[in-house]
Amino acid sequence: MSGCAFVSIVYKLGIKAEDESMAKMMPSGMFDFYPPQSKRPNYLQYCTPEALNTEEVPTDLLPIFHKYTEHTTQHCTKVNLCLACDSPQLSEHGLFVRQLNHAIVNSPLDICADAVYRGVLLSPTEIAKMEEHKHFFIPSFTSTSVDRSKCYSKEHLLVIKPGWTQRAASITAEMSPYYDSEREVLLGSYTSFWLERIEKVNDQQVLTLAVDDHASLLPELACSPTEICAKWDR
Repeated sequence: MSGCAFVSIVYKLGIKAEDESMAKMMPSGMFDFYPPQSKRPNYLQYCTPEALNTEEVPTDLLPIFHKYTEHTTQHCTKVNLCLACDSPQLSEHGLFVRQLNHAIVNSPLDICADAVYRGVLLSPTEIAKMEEHKHFFIPSFTSTSVDRSKCYSKEHLLVIKPGWTQRAASITAEMSPYYDSEREVLLGSYTSFWLERIEKVNDQQVLTLAVDDHASLLPELACSPTEICAKWDR
């Protein structure tokens, strides 16, 4: 789940989406991205295991962060859309995804607040999927802000409670030229979340999510009691 995106952006970046359980083009000319409950095939093939081999471990983490935080190259947009679609083009980005996850896990999360924030544009279908699943992955890297006034101003607001997760890093001035304007906290790909509540605050719909650090390591989230009973009956 990354929020809906214009088809033209997806095509302009040359991204191929094959999995309609994750991404679907809508009549409005937007893509809907659905939050999966299992890690998808191309991600598993090209972006795992998260543990790096000795020769893959970067000697300096800063260039990895710089490659992601430099907006002008559109690299972060392309990688995140490939993750959101489970595109076969993850074959081109697999090592970078793994190295960025490594950099996040090995960098401190230095915040005093209980939550971080991200403004997003979600379709009713995307929100319905989140309500249906309750527990899900967000495939893309998730950029958030510790300062609510600096996150994107959109119709929907994600309030994310990171807790003591290792899958988030505070982006410092050394890591990003946009530090002052963003005050970013970056969460790793396929971080798992629980949807705690949805509420209307003024004219904005606010979705509160809690990071599930342990489940983020799993290939598939545990079934709900209803799903377990249904499988047992079969």
